[in-house]
Amino acid sequence: MVSSVFAPNTAQAATISCPLTTNGNFVSFDFDTLLCSAGTSPTDDFDIENSVNSNKINISWQNVTSVTIVGSGATDGTYGSPNAIVGTCSKNTGCNIAVTGTDDAGDNFSFTLVNNAGVSDTDIQAFTVDVQAAPAAIAVVSGTPQSTTIGTAFSSDLVVLVTDSGGSPVENATVTFTAPASGASLNSVSQTATTNASGQATLTATANTTAGAYTVAASVTGVVATADFSLTNTAGAPAAIAVVSGTPQSTTIGTAFSNDLVVLVVDSGGNGVSGQTVTYTAPASGASLSSVSQTATTNASGQATLTATANTTAGAYTVAASVSGVGTTADFSLTNTAGAPATIAVVSGTPQSTTIGTAFSNDLVVLVTDSGGNGVSGQTVTYTAPASGASLSSVSQTATTNASGQATLTATANTTAGAYTVAASVSGVGTTADFSLTNTAGAPATIAVVSGTPQSTTIGTAF
Repeated sequence: MVSSVFAPNTAQAATISCPLTTNGNFVSFDFDTLLCSAGTSPTDDFDIENSVNSNKINISWQNVTSVTIVGSGATDGTYGSPNAIVGTCSKNTGCNIAVTGTDDAGDNFSFTLVNNAGVSDTDIQAFTVDVQAAPAAIAVVSGTPQSTTIGTAFSSDLVVLVTDSGGSPVENATVTFTAPASGASLNSVSQTATTNASGQATLTATANTTAGAYTVAASVTGVVATADFSLTNTAGAPAAIAVVSGTPQSTTIGTAFSNDLVVLVVDSGGNGVSGQTVTYTAPASGASLSSVSQTATTNASGQATLTATANTTAGAYTVAASVSGVGTTADFSLTNTAGAPATIAVVSGTPQSTTIGTAFSNDLVVLVTDSGGNGVSGQTVTYTAPASGASLSSVSQTATTNASGQATLTATANTTAGAYTVAASVSGVGTTADFSLTNTAGAPATIAVVSGTPQSTTIGTAF
């Protein structure tokens, strides 16, 4: 809406400004209140009023260069209705008065209402109307492309220019800036701004809390095309870190875990933050990764990935992933399992002895370890004693290693006294763990002649 204040008089034509719209839309010139306003009804009128009479004339704008004013006729007064440039009207009766004019370079046209004597007087005088054309085009002036951090204002306003069909700026046009209804967008989906005297409308825009690229379309009534702004909301500072995948899991010592350790770094709006350094920290001793501290950088989605390898120590442990600015960590539960048996060794039970037919006081204990020295559980250890002579009560016996990699045999001597070796072996290991054992004779149980009977000798001589 454009307001113009003027004072009609006999010496000077009055100039007013109103929006010019296309066929069928009406505007109202109200000289009583010195306003010029847009209307949508054909009952809007052009009031020419003075101390003697009042003529009401409806105005319909057909286009920029040719304007037709249609009057409803005189309503009161003693003067006859005026003759116009085109058309006549009888006194105090309904009539149509057509006044036409062609705009000049300044979008102005002039017409004169005269009395029935054909002359202009002090009551019905000449007017010059400044034609404000309808919007015909809208274009971006500035503000695209640009980006800002989520939840903050863009550094440059979104500015558009609205012009009429002749390229002149259109003042007081309402421009609607429409952003996406979901996802990355402005903090308000629909906002409006009004064009100034230069035809420009300006919006100070603020990003919502979702990161991403999007388009804001600026539109104006009567123009199909939009003026589009390419905007991007960038993620804010890291606010949280969380595990995506890779926990819990286990692998054999000295080998890579089958699943990468993946974390997601997000800002306060839940958007992935790219380009952030994530530090993965494993225990400094014991079961751990092959490297205690390793880093990875977040990708465009905010994810960081580490391919992790176990060290040579078996056991369970935690790897903590951290990022600067976030107090909490994303933790991975990992386990290094022992490898294949590499060695077997005696733990206890050698050397020792026992009476034939009795159990040895100490069990025969061995330890089976992998290449990293970790006890290997679940392995079958075979204890092999001599097949004849002094030996165990059973030549071949087995035991299974426990969680620590130890196997235990409770051994019993056979009934033959003597010293011997029991060899403990495990599949995959070429050497044995040997036990030095002795079966000792028991208490006297019988006595028998070995030799020297019967025989004889001369008296006084040895047998």
